[in-house]
Amino acid sequence: MAGGKGRRFLVDIEKPFLNISGRPIIEIILDSLIDLSLDNTIDKIIVCTTTYTPITERFVLRLASKREDLSIIRTSGKGYIEDLQECINYLSLREPFLYMSADIPLFDSEILRYIISIYKKVEKDALAVFMQKEVYDKYKIKTDLILEYNNENIVPTGINIIDGSYIDEEQEEYKLILGLKDIRKVPTLAYLAFNINYVENYIKFIKLYKQNSCKMGKLTK
Repeated sequence: MAGGKGRRFLVDIEKPFLNISGRPIIEIILDSLIDLSLDNTIDKIIVCTTTYTPITERFVLRLASKREDLSIIRTSGKGYIEDLQECINYLSLREPFLYMSADIPLFDSEILRYIISIYKKVEKDALAVFMQKEVYDKYKIKTDLILEYNNENIVPTGINIIDGSYIDEEQEEYKLILGLKDIRKVPTLAYLAFNINYVENYIKFIKLYKQNSCKMGKLTK
């Protein structure tokens, strides 16, 4: 989903085109998704844009002209849920599909493989990925939505899987909740918490990314 107005970001730039180490976020996400497409973990990649994201749309169109597994749909831009519903209806999706925001710096395709593998195991109609609030506290990430579940505070990351076969019905959802213990095992999981809605979150992410990159550089020398 790459068509939001980005009102909360308060900077005149399309969020999917925010620069991370010389690359726009949308390119980083698409690289991870294309990796999944190459081994048939997913069948196809659809990018939903709006008139609010023309630069993103042109960029994706150039990539899509060279790839059969990538295409683009322009929706009305009424809102995230409305645009998602438009995409679903246009594609007549009647099978499980993963959807996510285009402002999550997803560098590691293995994270999505893990999420999809969990979905296949739990035998639920839908899956939503959450982070424990402690992650947002540790990295001082600003967030608008905090939910209480099983006596703990959790935050949606914006990565979800639902079954298009039951799109008009209430679906039984599995909540995949990640926390600091998971991040200690896989440091790039922390990036899922940085749904970049605010400039301060972007700045903090860049700092964390550089720190992780320096650590990885030391390990590989």
